[in-house]
Amino acid sequence: MARLTELARVVHGAHSPTSSGMRWKIPLIVFAAMLVGAAPVRGQNQQYVYISSPTSGGTSAQQTLSGFLLDPVKGTLTLVAGSPFLEGRDPEEMAIHPTGKFLFVVNSSSGTNSVSVFQVNLSTGTLTENSKSPFSAGGGSMPQVVVSEPTGRYLYVGNFASSDPGAPKTTGVLNSYAIDQTTGDLTPTTATANECGPVCSTMPVNPVGLVADPTGKRIYAYGGTNSALGLNGAAVQEYTIDSATGNVVPSSGGGTGTFARCLAMDPKGRFLFSGRGQAQGFIDSNPISSVDGSLQPPVTLTFASSSLPDSLAVDNGGNFLYAVIAGSLRGFTIDQATGALTEMPGSPFGAAGTTIQSVVTDPIGPFLFALSNGVEAFQIGSAGGLTPVAGSPFTNLGGVAIVMTGATPVQPVSGPVAKVTPAMLDFGDVTVGTPNGPKPVQLTNVGNENLAIVTNGISISGPNGNEFTPQSQCPPVLDVAMSCTINITFTPAATGVRQATLFISDNAPGSPQQVPLTGNGVPPLPAVTLMPGSLTFPDTAEGDSSVSKIITLTNSGQATLMFSGTGISLMGSNPGDFNATNTCGTSLAASANCTITVTFKPTATGARTATVNIVDNAPGSPQAVSVSGNGGAPFGVQPTSGGSTTATVNAGQTAQYNLQVTPSASFSGSVTLQCSGAPTAAVCTASPSSLQVTAGTPAPFTVSVTTTSRGNSQFPAPFAGPWRRDSLRFLPQPWLLLAALVALLLFFRAARTNSEAGRRSAYSRVALVVALVGIVFVSGCGGGSTMTVPPPPPPPPPP
Repeated sequence: MARLTELARVVHGAHSPTSSGMRWKIPLIVFAAMLVGAAPVRGQNQQYVYISSPTSGGTSAQQTLSGFLLDPVKGTLTLVAGSPFLEGRDPEEMAIHPTGKFLFVVNSSSGTNSVSVFQVNLSTGTLTENSKSPFSAGGGSMPQVVVSEPTGRYLYVGNFASSDPGAPKTTGVLNSYAIDQTTGDLTPTTATANECGPVCSTMPVNPVGLVADPTGKRIYAYGGTNSALGLNGAAVQEYTIDSATGNVVPSSGGGTGTFARCLAMDPKGRFLFSGRGQAQGFIDSNPISSVDGSLQPPVTLTFASSSLPDSLAVDNGGNFLYAVIAGSLRGFTIDQATGALTEMPGSPFGAAGTTIQSVVTDPIGPFLFALSNGVEAFQIGSAGGLTPVAGSPFTNLGGVAIVMTGATPVQPVSGPVAKVTPAMLDFGDVTVGTPNGPKPVQLTNVGNENLAIVTNGISISGPNGNEFTPQSQCPPVLDVAMSCTINITFTPAATGVRQATLFISDNAPGSPQQVPLTGNGVPPLPAVTLMPGSLTFPDTAEGDSSVSKIITLTNSGQATLMFSGTGISLMGSNPGDFNATNTCGTSLAASANCTITVTFKPTATGARTATVNIVDNAPGSPQAVSVSGNGGAPFGVQPTSGGSTTATVNAGQTAQYNLQVTPSASFSGSVTLQCSGAPTAAVCTASPSSLQVTAGTPAPFTVSVTTTSRGNSQFPAPFAGPWRRDSLRFLPQPWLLLAALVALLLFFRAARTNSEAGRRSAYSRVALVVALVGIVFVSGCGGGSTMTVPPPPPPPPPP
């Protein structure tokens, strides 16, 4: 189906796609995280994570949504039955209704321009599309961002620009809808007439972010880029919400820099964070006035060239900001007074080479979820660091946007309301006597009055209460929308299931709040730690023994390590080439260590390998350490001190080489010497013909090469190479013919000379020419030889 208009393709340049399958990327707007501060109890018992997966150029059957059930204790995700769900249009950015009952999806292609509405089954997480869905995007074209404000009564959709051909293309369009609380139907609100029609308001062109403050009084839009018109700005617009009608009124705004990219809000409503940049990336932290919601001058964090922010999310406590920057997930601590950002230790997070696209934080729990090729899950630590959840990533489903349920809607209640997360804390299997944890329990005041905690009101009791230890970080009074943490450590005193209950006494309804605690005590076990994990010996001559190397075996468990069966032994390809002794005995106490001493004594040349095998009662038995080395020859042949393997002699003379056999330290015996392969007419002899060698002591011998004609004799190391004998050299035929012709001319000239003296002189010159030719002919003939003694035969086997 048709995907984008030419205008939409221009927009593509203003965003940073992270894969070839994405048409253009609108950074994720984290709705759930910014809604945590408002009041009362959720109408659902489960939390769900949803992702949108549009397929560029695909059929309607390839445009889907997928849902995951969250384990609130472990942070693991389970694919909701029926996923992926057919959306059929162009699913991009999404918003969750504060009650979790509805999922709103914008369809961004120019041919759709609509908002799909799905009902969420609060028990199973399955999605069912509203019978009247999709709903028109109103007076705009290409809807790009969407948010449901915290009361859950109104939905706001930001469009790239007006759909009116006569309207200016320098501004976007913000549409507002009333939400039917039973069906999720969308009805345009009655707005004051303005330049974009009766049910919309102007906003920055090409909006990339739309967030609502936790009080439900204001929303903020971020955008301003339209490359087709040369607009590269980044502008923030604040709107005040009319609580009676849902209409919005622009109240203040501002902007800085170029190329708006993403937006997020502190869930406590204190700071607005905006990411921008084209060649270089920036994140602006704007403090928000508590009086009128206006934005104060920003504190800006600058990144290196091409490090551009694409998605932002703030944890539910408002302490940490997480950003997708150039595909990497990075974390920052937030200065609670100024909003300034400082990158935290360990950032960036996630597996190397993983490309992250969008992030969302758990609005009521300590988790963060990132969309890549699948859904990555992390637990947020007390200092903001991220630890991957076991089993992450979950499925290989990809997409462009991610949202999750869990925000608490604003309702007309009064007084403090305590919300405790998780509802139950399970420590799993823990070794008896070993502390496990701490694990957090989060207390949040979701009411509209301060929550007072009774003095010494945080305690643990129950059948095994003394095995669970609380450490509270909660103040005596918890302000509205504020959270605090109670860390629990579990130290089982015996095996089996251990249970207790955490009690929190306060001035909220339902006090004391209760959280069941459980864990399973398991017997202590030994554990084996081996250092180093492998041994490599230096090259060692056959029959020699290397220097010993040591392996340290430590019982790092909490029970006695018992060696069984073969205990500690050598196995593998060449166990006979190694020797292993140990000080470990038959058992090793907890925290004790012993040593295994290994020596290498090769029985043959080449690579030799084996394994030190350890059979015991620890998990993972048998443990193994690989050992390896190379065996060398038992002796070698070299020149003696001052000797050489080359010599130059005249033809007919003898070349002599002073050599020696050097045995290894462990080799003694008889070595037979033979010399063969001498050139023709040359004789090669070794003297003596055999040697008696003793371990490590060199034994000298000589090699003589006697030649029969002049030339050079050379003995190149290592006694190998071809023998060449020069052939006779004669004066070339053309020169012989020329010399004969000269002699003949001189002879005729002499014969024609009149005087006897002249004839004798001419005849002398003829004789001289003939003599010279003869000399050259004879000197052109020579002889000689160059020879090389071949290598000695292979050494005999060791005695």
